[in-house]
Order: sequence, then structure tokens, then C-alpha cells
Amino acid sequence: MSEFGHRKQERFISLKWRALALTSALLVVVFIIFMLASHYSAQLQLNEMGKDRTQRYVEQLDALLDRKAHRMEAVARILVQIEGVEAAIRSGNKDDIQQRIAPYWETLREESAVNSAVVFSPTDEVLLWQGDPRIPPGMLEKFRIDWQPRSALACFDTCELYVVVPLELPGWGRGMVVYSAYLDQIIQHFHAISKARVALAVRRNQSQLDNNEHYLINWGSEILTASVMTKDIPLLVELANQYSRADVFNGLQIARDKRSYEIVLRPLQGAVFPRQGEVYLISDITAEMTQHETLQRNGLIFALVGLVFAEVVLLTTLWGPLNRLRIMASVLPLLATQKFTYIRKELNALQRDIPFSDESDILNSSALRLSHLLEELQSELHTRAEQLEKKTDDLQAEKQFVQSILDTAHALIITQDRTGCISMANHHCGSITGYDTTELVGKSFFWLLPHNEQLPDLRFQLNELVNGFRNELHHESAVVRKDGTTVYMAWHHSLLPNVKEQNQILSIALDISERKEAEERLGWLASHDPLTGLFNRRRFGEELQKSISHAKRYDRIGAILFFDLDQFKDVNDTSGHKVGDELLRRVSERLSIEARDSDQIFRLGGDEFAMLLREVEVDAVGKVASRLCDALASVEVLGNGRVHRVSTSIGIALFPHHGEFVDDLVANADIAMYQAKTSGRNGWHIYSPDEHDRERTHERVYWNEKVKEALATDGLNVVFQPIQNIEENRLSHFEALLRVFDEEGQPLPTFKFIQSAENSGLIQDVDLKVIDKVLLRKQVLERAGVDAVFAINLSGVSFRNPDLYDEIAHKFKFYNVNPAEIIFEITETSAVEDAVSTAQKMRDIKKLGCKFALDDFGVGFSSLYHIKQLPIDMVKIDGSFIRHLPEEPEDQALVRAVVEVSRVFGLVTVAEFVENESILEVLMLLGVDYAQGYHISKPEPFDVIWPDQRVNLETGTSISDSKSRRGK
Repeated sequence: MSEFGHRKQERFISLKWRALALTSALLVVVFIIFMLASHYSAQLQLNEMGKDRTQRYVEQLDALLDRKAHRMEAVARILVQIEGVEAAIRSGNKDDIQQRIAPYWETLREESAVNSAVVFSPTDEVLLWQGDPRIPPGMLEKFRIDWQPRSALACFDTCELYVVVPLELPGWGRGMVVYSAYLDQIIQHFHAISKARVALAVRRNQSQLDNNEHYLINWGSEILTASVMTKDIPLLVELANQYSRADVFNGLQIARDKRSYEIVLRPLQGAVFPRQGEVYLISDITAEMTQHETLQRNGLIFALVGLVFAEVVLLTTLWGPLNRLRIMASVLPLLATQKFTYIRKELNALQRDIPFSDESDILNSSALRLSHLLEELQSELHTRAEQLEKKTDDLQAEKQFVQSILDTAHALIITQDRTGCISMANHHCGSITGYDTTELVGKSFFWLLPHNEQLPDLRFQLNELVNGFRNELHHESAVVRKDGTTVYMAWHHSLLPNVKEQNQILSIALDISERKEAEERLGWLASHDPLTGLFNRRRFGEELQKSISHAKRYDRIGAILFFDLDQFKDVNDTSGHKVGDELLRRVSERLSIEARDSDQIFRLGGDEFAMLLREVEVDAVGKVASRLCDALASVEVLGNGRVHRVSTSIGIALFPHHGEFVDDLVANADIAMYQAKTSGRNGWHIYSPDEHDRERTHERVYWNEKVKEALATDGLNVVFQPIQNIEENRLSHFEALLRVFDEEGQPLPTFKFIQSAENSGLIQDVDLKVIDKVLLRKQVLERAGVDAVFAINLSGVSFRNPDLYDEIAHKFKFYNVNPAEIIFEITETSAVEDAVSTAQKMRDIKKLGCKFALDDFGVGFSSLYHIKQLPIDMVKIDGSFIRHLPEEPEDQALVRAVVEVSRVFGLVTVAEFVENESILEVLMLLGVDYAQGYHISKPEPFDVIWPDQRVNLETGTSISDSKSRRGK
């Protein structure tokens, strides 16, 4: 009675008001969701409009740059049409060319915005140097490949557009004309066309500037020019202090002076030397923002009106029926007091004589029937209560006995009824799942299991067990613990004995999590690369076969990209495998970032990676490969005091176009990858099924096999070409030259052999073999008392070998020859690839007593600075300046300059390709010290030059013999 009285005192709130409150809350939630979705949709539309606008502006800017480049090409082609310019160019008179161009130069600057001009002769002599051009590196080399007009962007103090076109005159040859122009005019033209404001900037470090008010500190850029300088520069400087560079790259929306603007950063395509150029696009989006805010406001008003209307309708509908329910609710609790007569009187008063009824009428009738039933049951309850009390005591004793047994078992034990509800759980079940026994009882057995595709099948199997269609059931599944973690269990289900009428199931489970983790780890290792975590070669074959089948079935196009890191072996050789492994991990991370969600990345082994593009447009494959090359170029690791950067060669094969089988596609992608390497490092190539690519691949494989065969079978031969002291008219020393012969004894092209050895990384072994052969012959001559000085060529790749000094020192000690009579030659191009490191290794080797010569001087970087920087003893002038020396005054002037500079540094000079007496006479007049060429002598085998030492070379040079002779 006290409890009943307490409940009567609680605050009463009508169900209609609760329903109204809950419905209102629901409608408010729906309203909020609707407004958020509407706002999100509108924001997406604004973002898409911004992206389209930015893309349109970028395309317009690219079109203006292309048009400007074409106009500059046209201006460059009419250069020779200026009166007297063609004759001046033919004569090579620089002053005359300058005078002919001068009257028209200002007109060109004003009308065509040309900033500088350079004219090169067919021999790359500068005939005209107008303005202050800074030609991007590599531009002229690429132009010489096909002699087609090219353009490029370069950013120094400002950004300029450079154009190079061929200059061809009959009987004169093919030269070049290079024009450059500032981008200011293009920026203003773009502003006039698009009505958008734009600012041009370059990436700089703050240390490079001194209180520059145009420098955007947080963005690392300096503004060069802008459409509206007075507005754009202060605005960008202000934004750079407030936002990050990522914010402006994704599009930054701001409000200024009651106007809305969007500022977007985009790189200036192609402007990467020496600094990255970029543009800031400033668009007025006031109209779009106003429309967006109007739509949001109208939607808010509409939703509020609908909410109020719905609440009024709901309240009107619930008012009457809920009042009757309130009265019935106040009567029903009296059933507990057994006042059935009073209750029926009150309920009869609520009955209505109407043609229709609702839930309140049904409830009233049910309450009347319930009062009669309860009165009948009341008498039966007293009798049954006594019987149940006795049975309950017996069952409780049995339950406690069974529970004490189950709690001692170290296994998860539960019982469940035919519907899967847990009726009992032992103590160990709580320690495994984290749930108390009271929390588990009454819950479904399947509540413990994670939802997956196997759950319906397990329900069916347990149903078979309950209905007697099977005797027991075994399975394995995870169990979700209270803290959200899972453990893996092995289950055994069976029917409990003697209780078939109840159909209870006894379920026993053992923890097999450790075994399962071991199995999953083994499975992971079978398909993944442990170092990078990427899929391995085995998984690559499986996924590629699935993708090929999918592409054929649905008429789609996919692609595989083969990556091979250029010169990765140098990283391991110079900094160790630990640094190499870190570089591979960095590469895998970068590829994972750049890949789409549908793309898959694999490490095939070593420095080889692959990417599988399941569906891709043919035109987009090249862009993807180019983007990946650029992304990997930013990867770098520090090791052993060196910064190792990544460049990669990518081979691309499309499926099913380039093959319908895995092996065919892999082979074709490999062919394309080697084509990319042949074309230059850090590039890509799409496989072409024509015979030319296959022939080049077969040729590469052929030469690789020849190099390996020559090293394995000692098939490397050495010939010697004498070098003459011009002043004394005597032979001074001999250059050792490599020769390789085929099975029929015919000589193979040496340059192809060396090129293949360099590409395959075997050139270091070739160089060491050649050193062995030369020092062996030097040893024979010294024992016979014959003096001879030998020059040996070393490749630039060998200088990247960290053990080069130790190898050479060991060979000098082994053969016991005079190091002072050994000259090592290295080409200028190879020497300056890493001038600082190469110079240091040359100094270390010179400490052994040998000398160094700079070979092919003049054809590489052609800088006299290298003569000073490298510790050399002699300069070998390239034969391209010697062949036509008597007829070419320019070549004579160049040779004279090299001789004079060499003498200043105490160096001697050697002229190559001396093929007649007239060349030798000119060399004597110019002061060249030594001459080498067919006029002096052709290269000859050792036994031809020293026939008396042939027997000694064949019989007296064994290692044991040489050791015994040194011992004596």
C-alpha cells in the first residue's frame, strides 16, 4: 500500500503531451537533418562550381601560354627575313648581327613582349646574345632530338616563357633561335578575358629575401606580379598570415568589403626551374554565395511552418482518446486490491454507444474481461502457490549442485533453449567474455557472435540439432567480449540428456585465439611482402588474372605499371642495405598515398614494384605514370652522409589489348619498362606491340648475356694504341682499349658492350677485369726490364663503388708493378656527375702513385672549371675538335685555349684522332704535348707490339710463379 500511495504522489504528465513532445523532438531532428543535408548539398554544389571555375581558368591560362609560344615561334622564324641578317649569320659576324637586329629590337619588345633572344650556329656557337636569357637546362638537348619547336617555363627573379625553333639556311646547316618573354602581359590578358584576378608567384625560402613585402611567409612564395597590384598583394599577404598553404590549394573562401571571394593556388605547369612557379586565382563569388544563403533561409522558413502545422494536427487527434485512457489508467491499478465489482462499475460508465470504436473502447472491453478472469484465477493461485514453492526448493538445490560443477571447468559452458536464448552460463564464461552471468542469461546465443555471412547458416544448423536431424555440431567462430575485443573459440554443441522434451542445447567452447592468430599470420605472409606490407608477386599473379577476366567480361580496359628504381644498387653499395630498405618503405608509402582506392600495389622483389589499375582510360594512363614519377621523385632518405633521391622507370601494359594472359602482360610491361630506361631515367613508356620494341628488347638481352658470358669465360681482350710525344717525336705511353669477339672470332661493337655493361651494373666488374689484364702485362714487361706506361679507362659508374680504392690498391700490391707508370682515364661527363665525390676518390687513388687523365674533354659539360676542380695530370682533347683542325680556325682557337689553361695548371695535353701529318703539324704549332690516332699507330695486341714477351705472358705469369719470384 505504501508503494501504491507513493506512486499516486508522482508528477503526472499526460500521454498526449508526451506524444506531442516526442513527436516534436522527432520532427525537429528530421528538420535539422533536412537542413544539414540541404546545406551539405548546396555546399557540394558550390565546391563543384569552384572546381569547374578553377579548371576553366587553368585551361584559359594554358591556352594563352600556348598562343604566346606559337606567336614567339612565328617571330623567331622571321628573324632571318630582316635585311642583312641572313648574310651576317652565314658569315658568323656577331657584331654585324647585333647591328642588324638593333633597329627592330624595341619594336619586338613592345609588340611581341620579347625579353631576350639567342642565336646558335650549327656548331652551338652563340651568334647573338640579346637581353638576359636564362635558358632552362635540358631544353636545348630535348630540342636536338627531333628539331621541332619547343617551349618551356623558367622562374628566376621572375617567370619567363622560352621558345626554341630551328634556324636552317641552305648550305649553312641547322642552328637554333631562342626567344624569351615575361608572363606579365599574359597575366593581364587573362584578367581581361576571364574577369578573374590572378597573381603570379614563385616558391622561395625566406632566407633568399630581405624584408620583401611581397613575400608570403607561411606559403613560402614571393608574388612577382598581379592583375590588380594594389588589391591582390595586400590581400594575399594578409591571408598567408592566417591560413596554411593546404587551405589555399583546396580553395579558400573569404569575405571582404561586402563581397565574397575564392582564392585558389595552382602550380604553373612546367615552371619548375630553378623554382616552382605558381598562380593565385582570385574569383568574385558574391552571386553564388547570395543565392546559397537565400535557399537556406527559404528552406528554414518552410520547415518551421510545416513543423507547427504537424504539431497542431497531432494534438487535436490525441486529445479525446487520451482523456478516456487516463480515466481507465486510474481504475486499472485497483485490480491488485481485488475490488472487481467497483472496477466493473467504473469501466461500464466509460462505454459509448457509437457506430465506430477506437483503441480506447477496445481497452475498456478488455479491462472488463480481465476483471472477470482475474477473479476466477485468484482462487487457483493459492492452491498452485503451495505446490510451486515445494518444487522450487528442489530445483534450486539441483541447480546449485550443477552450477558448482560447471564453474570448476576451464571452458566456456552455456545452455540455450530451442530459440537460442542463454539459460545458464558458467563462471569461466564471465572471465572470457567480460560479462556477468546475470548479463548473459536471457540473451541470444548469437548476441555473442559477430554478424557475418556465416551467421544464417549457423542458425540453420543449430535448428537441425534442436529438431533431432543431427546429433552434434562443431564449428569455430569469434566471440565479442564486453570491451569490444574478440576471442576465437572452438564450439561443440549437443542435446542435453534426459531433457529431450525441453530440447535444450549444451554448448562448450575452448579458446583457440593463439592458434588462429598464428594461422592468420602465416596466411598474411603467403600473400604479402614483410618489408613493405604490400602484396607480393604471388598475389600479383592472382589479382592480375582476376582483373583480366573482369576486363574481358565487361569490355573494360585495365593497366599494369611496372616500376624499377633507377640505380637502386648504388644506395645499398654506398649506404648499406638498411638505408636501402628504408628507401623501399618510403617508396611503398608514397605509392599507397598516390594510388586510388580501387588500385592495388605490389612489391615483386628487389627494387621492382607494380601497380594494378583495374579500370582506366587509355588517355589517362600516361598522366597517372607521370604523376607517380613526380611523386616518387620527392622521396629521399639520408644515409652515410648522403641524400639518396628516387627516380624510377615505369613500363605500362594495357589489358586485354597487350595480352590476355598473365605471363604475356608481365613480359610486355617489362619490355616497356626497359624502353623507359633507354629513353632516360625517371620516365615511363607504354608498351607498343610493333617489332621495333621487341627487337630492342632482344638486343638488350643479347648484350646483357654477352657481358655476363665475357666475364664468366674471361672473354675480355685488351689492345694497346701508342701515344707519341710530339716535341721529341717518340712513343710516350700506350692506352689500353677493350675488345670483345663473338664465337666466330669477329670483333663486337665495343661501345654497345660497354653501354650494356653500364646499364646492367656490370661495368665495375669489367673495369676490374681490364685492370687485371693490363697490370698482368705490365708485370711481364717489368720482369723483362722493358719500360712501358699504360693508360686504363675507368667508367663513371666505377667511381660510385665505395670499395674502388681498396680494389685498386690490392691489385697494385698483388701484381707488384710501378703505380707511377699507370694512368687512369675518366671522361669529363662521368667525372662531373658527382664531382665532389669523384674528386676525393681520385685524390685517394693518386696517393698510390698513379696519375689521372681527363678523357674526351670538350664534349661533355665543356667547363674549364673542371680542370681546376679535378686532381688530373693530363687533358685529352676530344677528337671532334681534332679531325678538321687544319681547316677550322674555331677548332684551332679552342685547342689553343685548352693548351694555355692546362699549362697554367701544370697539366699536359693529348690530342685524339690524329689521322694525318697536317693535323700533327698544327698540333705542334699549337703546343699540344702528345698525339694519338691512326697516323701514329692503330691499336695492336700485346704480342704484336712486344713479340719477345709473348712466351713470358703465356708461361711465366701464374700467381704462384709471381709470388715465388717476388719471394726470391
